[in-house]
Amino acid sequence: MYGTFTRDGVLVGSYYCADRIRQRDWRIVTADGHDLTVDGTPVRPPDEGSAVIVLTTILAAPKHEISQRLRDATRPPR
Repeated sequence: MYGTFTRDGVLVGSYYCADRIRQRDWRIVTADGHDLTVDGTPVRPPDEGSAVIVLTTILAAPKHEISQRLRDATRPPR
């Protein structure tokens, strides 16, 4: 189980499930081949739908907004 996301014909990233039996431990890999991280911590979506949302809404944002959107999405409000 995996998927890729492109924008204007250019790869943005891909996602895959590292534990297909339990359907958990989803990973996102950016177009440069590295795991997606926020402040050095890997982003681990809880399910396939969440991985798709990260790729299609956050990584598709303007480059200067991506880091802040990732922080907002992965950290609960205080």
